[in-house]
Amino acid sequence: MNIIQFLRILWAYRLLAVATTVAMVIGSIIAVIVVPPSYEAKTRVLLNVLKPDPVTGQVIPSTASKMFVSTQIELIRDYGVAGQAVDALGWLSKPEALQNYKAVSPQDNDLRRSLAQRIIERTKVDVPMNTN
Repeated sequence: MNIIQFLRILWAYRLLAVATTVAMVIGSIIAVIVVPPSYEAKTRVLLNVLKPDPVTGQVIPSTASKMFVSTQIELIRDYGVAGQAVDALGWLSKPEALQNYKAVSPQDNDLRRSLAQRIIERTKVDVPMNTN
């Protein structure tokens, strides 16, 4: 097969190629419009409980380190942190967020808390096994 034959085959199926391309572009646009955006982020946080506190000079005893870690986990999932994330993402200024909120809970008036609760519910915090 030479290049002329290949071009003739493409020319013969040109309508199929154009129709397929148009269908894929339209399908992609519809998918972008319909599917809500979702963001996933992962990070590691190092809590150095073995070194003394630079301010007080105290070392956290090993029996209290589990309580310290659980406190830090609860702080990560706190309304104050999630509320700052809502502010940083600019969700309060988006009209579609307000419309969705009014449709779901018309009697409640705290949009920021509702959006922060969405973040809190989707935040997962794990402590790696066999670590200090």
